[in-house]
Amino acid sequence: MHNALIIAQKELRDTIRDRRTLLVMVIVPVFLMPLLFIAFGNISKSSGSAQYTVSIAGSQNAPTLVAYMRKQPNLKIVLQPNPTAAVRDLSAAVGLEVPSGFEGTVSAGKPGHLRLIDNSTRNASSSGRDTVLAAINAFAKDVVRARMQQHGLCPTLLVPIQSTMVDISSREERGGLVLSFILPLFIVIYAITGGMYTAMDVSAGEKERSTLEA
Repeated sequence: MHNALIIAQKELRDTIRDRRTLLVMVIVPVFLMPLLFIAFGNISKSSGSAQYTVSIAGSQNAPTLVAYMRKQPNLKIVLQPNPTAAVRDLSAAVGLEVPSGFEGTVSAGKPGHLRLIDNSTRNASSSGRDTVLAAINAFAKDVVRARMQQHGLCPTLLVPIQSTMVDISSREERGGLVLSFILPLFIVIYAITGGMYTAMDVSAGEKERSTLEA
């Protein structure tokens, strides 16, 4: 064991002397990993606030709906006769076809039908489809409220139970939860990265320096 400790001390000393190894073992993980997490977070935020182009055909059949969608900050409305072609040639993320009489059907209290066009092989199109659906559902809720008010009913009748979420965790506890997921990952990466260059030096490095016995 004494001889093994001597060899271990010698290898650790050689590792610390190598500036390139120190750079990869210490400086890069300590600074690069947090920067990567910050970059991923910014990318997620930017993707969440992305704007999607929506090609609409038959906008004259649903002026109220189109006006509502124009107010959405993450939707760019373009009026085109062929939404399918617009989605196919990537000029629009999502297409929407409104049939004739849509506005009158909804005003009469009947369900209106829309044709939503997307390309499931494109992330932008799939995300845009979800965004458009969310806007349509929000518009539908407004229509339901207006219908209930016309009949003298309170819109809260559709929401018999309302729940309020109360988070009793402190800021320190929420930070500890995040660290409990991140720190194990860092430890594993640091262990692999740090040990890798030492292992390379005691094998290939020793062989190149002709100090490795057969």
